[in-house]
Amino acid sequence: MKSPFEALLEKPASTIPYRIPVSYALSKLFERLAYYGFRSLIVLYMIDEVHALSKEKALDINGFFTGCLGLSMIFGGLLGDFVFGNRRAILIGGIVQAIGAFLVLVPTYGMMLTGMALVILGSGLHGSNIFSQFGKSFVHRLELLDSGFSGFYLALNIGAFLASIVIGYLGMEVGWAYGFASAGVFSLLSIIPVWMNKLDPSDFSDDYTPPSSVFARLGLVLAIMLISAWFWVAYELTGPIQFDLQESLAASDPNMPKSMWNSLNGLFLMPLLGGALVLRRYLIVNRWVVMAMGLGIAGGGFWILNQTVEPGFHAAIFIWFYLLMAVAETLLIPSTYAAIARQVNPKYLATAVGVIFAFLGWINKGISSLVGWFPEAHESLVSIAMGLVLVPAVGIGACLLILAQSKSRIGHGPDHRM
Repeated sequence: MKSPFEALLEKPASTIPYRIPVSYALSKLFERLAYYGFRSLIVLYMIDEVHALSKEKALDINGFFTGCLGLSMIFGGLLGDFVFGNRRAILIGGIVQAIGAFLVLVPTYGMMLTGMALVILGSGLHGSNIFSQFGKSFVHRLELLDSGFSGFYLALNIGAFLASIVIGYLGMEVGWAYGFASAGVFSLLSIIPVWMNKLDPSDFSDDYTPPSSVFARLGLVLAIMLISAWFWVAYELTGPIQFDLQESLAASDPNMPKSMWNSLNGLFLMPLLGGALVLRRYLIVNRWVVMAMGLGIAGGGFWILNQTVEPGFHAAIFIWFYLLMAVAETLLIPSTYAAIARQVNPKYLATAVGVIFAFLGWINKGISSLVGWFPEAHESLVSIAMGLVLVPAVGIGACLLILAQSKSRIGHGPDHRM
């Protein structure tokens, strides 16, 4: 007798059971809302009279725990792939994260640290395994991977965008208890779509065979890691310049909320991702070419940021920079997610995702520390960032365009995008 999903697979690609990936995307939205909302409050809470820590110590504690997130994602991926199963690991992660947010409300130093540790542990369990389950939803519908991960990344960014608006407001304007309690509630909400969806993608992904040998796929995954690292390292290098521009713009127009300048990237990114969700369902383009285009557009954004203009043009520079970076991110990040899901054996996808995300997180943290050590070099960092993305973008883009044309990858096969 056929399983429910085997029966669904006999239908055309257009009838993919969207409730499966949608349930995981909704779960990610709520979890990111809870996690980033918690992050927006915790340092201020430690400094407040409840614990009365110094700003430096609060930042050190927060930095230590967020630095452990990479290890947590690797640990969560291993537990999901080899112990609990990915779906159950997501449910456990949401509950653990909620308990951590609630424990922070206990007014003792030890409970606060325990709560922070549980939030990081829960986030790691949820993060690696939600990616794995979402990717497995498309193993028999590979032509939808890029569109699907555009939607997944959209959900993630909606959650992050709403975090400071909802949880940040409750915590800072109403009371700490309301802020952290709401973070716990949203963590619990993140498991409901997964719990209600009884179809587990792990049950029907075992027969998926990745497209090439282990060594070839390992090389492709390493290339994905390097491309992502190039982008995020370059972005991190320009952080001080972005901050200086934000401060300058906020000072020049006191009537314009500073939060507006901080949220420009998200405001551009969400509608672009929504468009990509639709367009990439029908527009078939080599995935690696799209990533090279993303790097090239990011290089253009850094070039704009590097221009020396009159103060009155700061707003125009800022807007154009974030618009181009949002376009680059829309092209690059969902494509890297889709490529990872395409190349990695589904049985080990959560573990691989944990390793990749940990690598990227540690690279970004290292670059951020390096930037802090050399504040006098801020003006030259944009040029370095521009070179980091433009040089590989031109080389990779040229090679991939030739490869795509020579092998006729555009317009053939169920997932010729690699």
